[in-house]
Amino acid sequence: MKRAFGLLAFLTLLSRFSGFIRVAVFAAFFGRGPESDVFLTALLVPELMYRLLSEGLVASAAIPLFVRHRGEADRERTSFWSIFWIVSAAAAMAVAGLMVWAKPLCALLVPGFPADRLDTLARLWRLIAPYVLLSAQTAVMTAFLNARQVFGPPGLGPLLVNLTIIGAILGTGGGNLEAIALSVTLGAVLQMAWLTWLVRGHGVVLDQAFDRRHLSGPLMREFADKVAPVALWLFLTPIIPVYERYLLSSEAVGSVTLLNYNEKLLNLPLGIISISLATVLFPNLSEIRDEERPRLLRRGIWALTAMLLPIFLTIQTGSETIVATVYQRGRFELAETGLTAAFFRAYAWWLLPTSICLLLNRALFAGGSFRFPFIAGLASIILQIGLDTWMVPRWGPPSVGWGAAGAANVQMFLLFAGLWWSGGPGGWGRALVPAVAGLLAGLLATGPLVTAFPALAGWTGCSDKWALLALLVGWWGLLQVGVALLAWPFWRANPTPATTTSPGARPPAGEVP
Repeated sequence: MKRAFGLLAFLTLLSRFSGFIRVAVFAAFFGRGPESDVFLTALLVPELMYRLLSEGLVASAAIPLFVRHRGEADRERTSFWSIFWIVSAAAAMAVAGLMVWAKPLCALLVPGFPADRLDTLARLWRLIAPYVLLSAQTAVMTAFLNARQVFGPPGLGPLLVNLTIIGAILGTGGGNLEAIALSVTLGAVLQMAWLTWLVRGHGVVLDQAFDRRHLSGPLMREFADKVAPVALWLFLTPIIPVYERYLLSSEAVGSVTLLNYNEKLLNLPLGIISISLATVLFPNLSEIRDEERPRLLRRGIWALTAMLLPIFLTIQTGSETIVATVYQRGRFELAETGLTAAFFRAYAWWLLPTSICLLLNRALFAGGSFRFPFIAGLASIILQIGLDTWMVPRWGPPSVGWGAAGAANVQMFLLFAGLWWSGGPGGWGRALVPAVAGLLAGLLATGPLVTAFPALAGWTGCSDKWALLALLVGWWGLLQVGVALLAWPFWRANPTPATTTSPGARPPAGEVP
């Protein structure tokens, strides 16, 4: 698992780095203005689809099914194509809705935009909408490969998408939004081709796609029954980014753009560390016995906390340096840097609890619990809407980050309560320790470190943004070593037994593999 996590994290780093380049190139051409507001709002479709799938809409039910049939070639192909077609049908209906009702949906999304910008937004949205179908299909392929312990090569897919978009921005000189929008869909086609080649190496070929022998009604119903509550919750999650943009579209021009720039920064550690770790743990959580899951989950949360806490503290101390280094060039000026850094600091409190929720959800899915994550997620959505509505008029646009952090913490504790209720507090209760330790350490250390870093920068004489960035990297390295040394004894304690179910074996009737 360590090797798989390391490889996937490295490839995700390449992908997210290309995403940074994509956003930095876009910021240099468009800065903070009407065009950037329109295009980045249009990109909400693929961004939300990525977040939807990374939370596990397809994988939540597909991976346990694929694990159950691993080693039985005919059953594997049947489960793959049954899930592929049911997911494709649902995604195709979503694409049709996005294309037919593009303009009224855009008007609901950003009512503060004038009519000409809404027309442009609807046109771009229609060009990007096919990405939804392609993403759903690639999610099935990725879940199939992950169930077979193949994690690295599928991680190259998002890199292809980002490189295609960067090529379009540079090729058009930032002057043709429609061409850039089309490049999003083209990138998804390239990703689809890559994953098709990968699954072909595992015995799944296009010739089988229309063979009725590889379609199973009972498998489709089982998948739909398990994924339905997860799908309902995840299809509700776009309410939050939509509502955030609804609030910010009535604030100062460019607030929506700054929110997008901030999300890009936070998605770097979220993708490299949190989603990669959750992706690698999920098939293993699905294989091992029920009594072994709490130990594996606890070690996963210790590792996650040890990696994310130094990043959180570094963001709090050096947010303006990070934003200036990544974005401050061309039309992106000093004022935008300060505002984006304020978004960044507020949203950083959301990072650790949200990442822990990724692991908790997968532990529940692996144990056959699909409804409780929906309840916890719905409660989080309702709470965040209330917090955003109350905070933004009082403390300005960056306060959406505080609302997100508060809701994520409530969701995390609800998920822990669900694990206790389903499996008893004995094993799962100790998994709460690293989560609480990380939150308390962040609260206690932020104030002193925010004061200490400027003093260190003054003492070393660093003033240029690149010199400050080098100092900040060293600062993060010291924090990472310190936190790792403190967390190591707890993470290593009570190692998880190696006993698992045989990859090809079927579980007893009624038991989740």
